[in-house]
Amino acid sequence: MEKISLINLMFQVAITVNFKDIGANGNKGKIDLVNKMIKCTNENKNELLTFLKHNPAENCFIIGDLENYSMDEEFIEIWMIRKKKNITTVLLRFYNYYTVSTHDEDDIEEIINHLNAEKELITLTGVESVIDKISKGMEFSKIKRANFAELIEIKNYKENLLIDIKKANIEEINELFEFHKSIKEFEVKEESKENFGKELLDNTGRIYYTRENKKIVSMAMITAENSVNGMIMGVATAQKYRRKGYARAIVQEICKSMIDNGKSVVLFYDNPEAGKMYKEIGFEDINRQATIYA
Repeated sequence: MEKISLINLMFQVAITVNFKDIGANGNKGKIDLVNKMIKCTNENKNELLTFLKHNPAENCFIIGDLENYSMDEEFIEIWMIRKKKNITTVLLRFYNYYTVSTHDEDDIEEIINHLNAEKELITLTGVESVIDKISKGMEFSKIKRANFAELIEIKNYKENLLIDIKKANIEEINELFEFHKSIKEFEVKEESKENFGKELLDNTGRIYYTRENKKIVSMAMITAENSVNGMIMGVATAQKYRRKGYARAIVQEICKSMIDNGKSVVLFYDNPEAGKMYKEIGFEDINRQATIYA
């Protein structure tokens, strides 16, 4: 009995060593467990980008962070699920904001288990149908839903010589934040100031604005800019200057700057009036997105 036990023990050790050493693609230290989250490293960037760029519009934010930052940074983590050497799910943590992209409903349970272990989660964003399934296994305070649209080509370009549109620089970040915070619809908190304007500091986006009487009255920003696209956010006009064409003019110009660089633009919107403006410029709906708030 002792000899049999010893042989069995040696056999189990041999299997364990080989399993840890080989991994899914013959790479050391990378274990491919079915339906299990694998934490990614910089070595995984190429295969992650290959997966994500099959749907670049939907995956804009993840592509942007993956291209612009190292996974050695403490504020970013990426996990994936592989099946038969093919990625089926990618989950991004950027600070405490999470984004999910999945092609396989069988991964939902593992995504839920992983997220429930992430104690500092603030939001989770993804395609509405995916978020609805994930939400059934999580506790959260609210869900926000929005249309998701993409611009590949500007239509009905309207040159506006009356509105002086500027591209922001680093020295203007504080002033832009104060304007951004003044827009009541955004519900901006003072603690978010630390990350505001990161696009300018890291060269991962751009901000356009216009002034009236030396004060900023309207702005829009591109964030998560990468080799293929970028996301419009923070489109805002001060209350007394609305319905004067400022937002449309700025969105049009910031989008033109992207398209001139060979990049498309994506955005979220839940306001039908804003949606009408975006569609006049050339945006087309792709799908619906949703965000869970912890």
